[in-house]
Amino acid sequence: MTALYAEHELRVVTAEDADGGLRLSLVGQADRSCIDLRDIVVAALRCEPPRVEIDLRALEAIDHEGAAFLLACSRLAKHLGVEYRLTGPHGPVADVLAEMTADEQCLLPFKSG
Repeated sequence: MTALYAEHELRVVTAEDADGGLRLSLVGQADRSCIDLRDIVVAALRCEPPRVEIDLRALEAIDHEGAAFLLACSRLAKHLGVEYRLTGPHGPVADVLAEMTADEQCLLPFKSG
């Protein structure tokens, strides 16, 4: 398990499951300026693990550009054949994700928990 502290009050904790799937737990706030987050998620997807889970339970805030980035990652994962899902969006994070268009929302796989 590793942790990365981005410049803008975001911490990313990564863990690998026994089958090679990756879980990226986001802690703090994510916005368009979180270049480190982009690099980490894209790098994780390009390794083509069986699954990449973005755990949003400890994410306090996200802006629309951050949500759009999550959507772009969903498209990249689909292109690479990697299962991609978001877990635990709540509060302001869930509100921002809910504001996305219906077409965009259907591309984001959510799992409660």
